[in-house]
Amino acid sequence: MYSPAGDLTAAPADIPGSPDFTNPDFIAQAAGRARIRCYPVAGVFVGDDDACSATLLAVVQLQRRGHPVTLLVTETTGALSPTFDHALRALGKHARAPTTHDSTRYGLSRSSPHTFLAHHRAAISAAVVLADATTILLAAPAMSFKLTMGMSPF
Repeated sequence: MYSPAGDLTAAPADIPGSPDFTNPDFIAQAAGRARIRCYPVAGVFVGDDDACSATLLAVVQLQRRGHPVTLLVTETTGALSPTFDHALRALGKHARAPTTHDSTRYGLSRSSPHTFLAHHRAAISAAVVLADATTILLAAPAMSFKLTMGMSPF
């Protein structure tokens, strides 16, 4: 849990980040009681900017050990970076090949996307919108608290 303004002493003891976090392993217990500054939501890191940048860098460094990593950038408007668009188109072409089985579950309604590219663009855009909404919902209580205390919310 990360809260720059909130009191987390009432957080349940089974949640990492709680000051009362318990674990039979003392090392894991100490790590679990440390303040969590960044966590994943819908594939996006949310929390303190510096902590999220460091976490993303660590993930990329781990994945680069023997595996190529490509940055895929998207916006809440549905816009995709050219690299992301190219990757999705290539995967869609591969999914249409006669020797490939596409196990994607497409919607049954007439308004549902029925192609690999349209379906996955919509799903990715929805995930980004969810992450943005979650960020706003998590930041609102801290901003409200600061305003109540007469402090600047930023």
